Amino acid sequence: NYLFGLSGVPWAAFTLGTLVGCAPAVAAYVSAGRLGADIVVNGSETNTGLLLLGIAATILAVSLVGNLASQALKDLDVDLDFDEM
Repeated sequence: NYLFGLSGVPWAAFTLGTLVGCAPAVAAYVSAGRLGADIVVNGSETNTGLLLLGIAATILAVSLVGNLASQALKDLDVDLDFDEM
C-alpha cells in the first residue's frame, strides 16, 4: 500500500480498486463465519461421502502443488538435498 501511495495512481482509483479487489475475499470470510456459527449453534448432518471427497481432494491438491514446486525448483537448478546440513 505504501508503494501505491508513492505512485501516480489517483486516490479514487486506488480506493475503488481496493474495494472491488477485497470484496470477494471479505464475502467468502463472512459466509464461512456465518456457516461455522450456524453449525456450532444448530449442529450439522454428517455426509461421509462428501467428507471423504474433501479429504481426497485436499491430499491431491497438496500433492500436485508439491510436485509442481519441486519441478520448478529443479528447473531453476536448486539443490533439494538436505544432507549437507
